[in-house]
Amino acid sequence: MGYLMPTIFLLLLIFFIYLSIYLSIYSIHIYLSISVYIFNTSFVLIRILPSSSFSTLSSTKISFSVDQNRIPHVQRHDRQFHRTNYCQDLMEFFDAKENWNKQSVKCGRPWRLEELRIKSNQDLHKLWYILLKERNALMTMEEEYKRKCELMPSPERLYKVDESMQNILFIVRERDDALSRLETGKSIMPQIWTVRNFMGLKYQRTVKEYAVPKWMNNRYRLMHAPYPKGLGRYFMLYHEKLRLKKERAEQARKKRLKRLKEVFPHAEIEEE
Repeated sequence: MGYLMPTIFLLLLIFFIYLSIYLSIYSIHIYLSISVYIFNTSFVLIRILPSSSFSTLSSTKISFSVDQNRIPHVQRHDRQFHRTNYCQDLMEFFDAKENWNKQSVKCGRPWRLEELRIKSNQDLHKLWYILLKERNALMTMEEEYKRKCELMPSPERLYKVDESMQNILFIVRERDDALSRLETGKSIMPQIWTVRNFMGLKYQRTVKEYAVPKWMNNRYRLMHAPYPKGLGRYFMLYHEKLRLKKERAEQARKKRLKRLKEVFPHAEIEEE
């Protein structure tokens, strides 16, 4: 019993010490929160109220001084945006009205691969939709001229637009393939395998997706069945036949070039 009372007294003393420390920290936190709130309120009043309002504030008990040069100035920028034309009716799918009664319409050449390679992806994206809109308009005009049994002026425009779109697709596929080779070391192009058919002849086959695997595809198993081993001796004769056919075609080409040079000695004949 003699040791119990000093222990209880010591525990109470430690409790009151911790309680006083906690209350002091809590009071400091409240004081800082009130100070920050007063400073923010004064800063907002300076930014919102006009200069004439400071005379009214000076009569109150709140007094402060803020350096105007240190207040950050927020600049307002007008956001630039792009909008389409006001004309949003069905006439967007037709050619310009000044081209309706013409016999021919002047048009340029299609976009070349060299010109498209130096353009960014954003420019290619914009150019693609311009060509897509032009193709839709030309196809609509083509159907309209067919309905009226008339000739469409300059129908080659549609072929030029298609060629330009195909070139854009080729450039996009080329860039995707280069990026895949850089990151993974593999090409995104479909792989080409050399396989044998049911006669044992080799040919190039492009890999593509199927709904079922090849060992469950009856048509594939029929066309690629194991060939008889007795056909192996005929492969050499077949390859020799192909080689002779290729040599005869090369000799015929050389004779044709020689005959053209004899008839036109001063002409520059490009070899095929």
